[in-house]
Amino acid sequence: MAYALVTREDMKIALKPELGNLKAILGGDQKRTDKFLAVAASIADDEKLKQCEVKSLVECCVTVAKMGLDISPAFGHFYMVPFNTKDGNKWVKKAQLIVSARGYAYTLAQAGWKTKSFTVNEADDFSYIVDGFDEKLHFQRNLDDDQMIFKYAVAMAKAPTGEIFIEILNKTQIKKHRLVGSSQKANDYTKEEDRKRLADGLPIGVWRDWFSEMSEKTVIKKLTKKLPMGEQMSKMVDLDSQDFLEIKTDTPPQIQAQPQRGVDPLQSFKQEPEIIVDVDDSEAESETKLAEIQIMFNQYKKTHMPEMKQFFEAYPNWREADLRTLYEIQEGLQDVCNR
Repeated sequence: MAYALVTREDMKIALKPELGNLKAILGGDQKRTDKFLAVAASIADDEKLKQCEVKSLVECCVTVAKMGLDISPAFGHFYMVPFNTKDGNKWVKKAQLIVSARGYAYTLAQAGWKTKSFTVNEADDFSYIVDGFDEKLHFQRNLDDDQMIFKYAVAMAKAPTGEIFIEILNKTQIKKHRLVGSSQKANDYTKEEDRKRLADGLPIGVWRDWFSEMSEKTVIKKLTKKLPMGEQMSKMVDLDSQDFLEIKTDTPPQIQAQPQRGVDPLQSFKQEPEIIVDVDDSEAESETKLAEIQIMFNQYKKTHMPEMKQFFEAYPNWREADLRTLYEIQEGLQDVCNR
């Protein structure tokens, strides 16, 4: 299937009708709104997301604002994942928003809560004992474990009053939560390899690529439902519980018509005269580059930590570096990790 690739300009045009709404959500702060719009427009630089329907990308961005999360990818508050889904008689690629465990922890921290989440593997030393109203949790990671076979996902929250809440999900419970999501169901676009994995009860997509992160997000989300939550957390849980994609497989896919350039895909949402959004894309691109470097660091830190530490000694303030230096750092880090 051929998709029209979304550009930054497409995102800016599609975001215009939401400008007033976003500014209100962000407290009327124009500078904060401009930064949000710049980062939102840079989503079109993602090779996978630029194939998505622009309306779905805008909806994800607005939802991020409503949840009170930071849209910068450097903070890792959420993921945007592309899915093929049926819209009427047409098949389209839409973006779906997935809040991360870090996103939940951030929102709870705003209300004075402290949180911690982690996964436990078969080789780890873990126990959870309940004695009346007393609870005792012990966890020690086996740093020599090369198999890393998942066993539990654990989330803890400490209220401003000192009260502690704990939630633990085992492998079977995580699997049940995973299989509820539409991303774990086959459709006409599912690859044969993924169909076999689904038939064997194995995860695909974001659950295959980020199993630990998705498990942590699942257990901390379940924990939040037990907490005496504030309005912002309740709103986020409600929004995160919405299934934006209802994947159906009753009809073969149809070729999606190419939208006309220069036509606002959200024209029907406009109620105010057109507002020109002029934002600086360089800041958003720097944020994106920082996130890419962080992801690369996390990916190779187990195998290349000494080399990477030595490499970063030449860039002690790399997080404040300009865009050109960030490109230089990314290329140099890639060379280090390829050795």
